[in-house]
Amino acid sequence: MKLHWLNYWMMLHAALFWVIIYFCIFKILGYYEVEWATLFQWWWWNLFAYLYVAFMHFIMKNKKKFSKPVEEKNQ
Repeated sequence: MKLHWLNYWMMLHAALFWVIIYFCIFKILGYYEVEWATLFQWWWWNLFAYLYVAFMHFIMKNKKKFSKPVEEKNQ
């Protein structure tokens, strides 16, 4: 199966989501001194970037569905 470049971006954002979750767990356990505001900001930025990439993927996959065939004017 060949992956499109948008699939790689979606996998990247999924991995970043889990990295943020692990940072939250490590903060709760006291391993890292990271502010909660920073983690929430990372989460929001990752969410919006993921939604943008998912929307672009939707557009690319459905481009043919939404485009109307060009009719010849000289008929």
